[in-house]
Amino acid sequence: MVAAVVFLLIVSFLVYGGFVYILSRLGYMRRRARYPHAGADELRRFAAQSDATVTVLVPSYKEEPEVVRQTLLSAALQEYPHRRVVLLIDDPPNPSSAEDRRLLAAARGLPAAINAQLAWAREPFARAARRG
Repeated sequence: MVAAVVFLLIVSFLVYGGFVYILSRLGYMRRRARYPHAGADELRRFAAQSDATVTVLVPSYKEEPEVVRQTLLSAALQEYPHRRVVLLIDDPPNPSSAEDRRLLAAARGLPAAINAQLAWAREPFARAARRG
């Protein structure tokens, strides 16, 4: 008898969870139908007309330099025209191990390296814009 009651209780919780999930999805679909998302063209027009700045914060705590580099490049190459990319290095300022010192030095050098890399790629387009 106890096993049957426990089984029914477990099944009841599972059915309740499924019901709540279906209700939440239904609410989402109704909201989505009432307030459709903006299309890509509308977002581009807004970005061109707006002076709003988007700041992308990239936190880093003892991360490998390649992971941080890829994250910074991904944030820098987004299509939004007015953006800032900020690297938050949360490593200890005075690391005790050689590996931690290496990671901190690499993280501190990444923004300048990426700026130089992107400036090199941006230069032909800047020249063309100044001519035309």
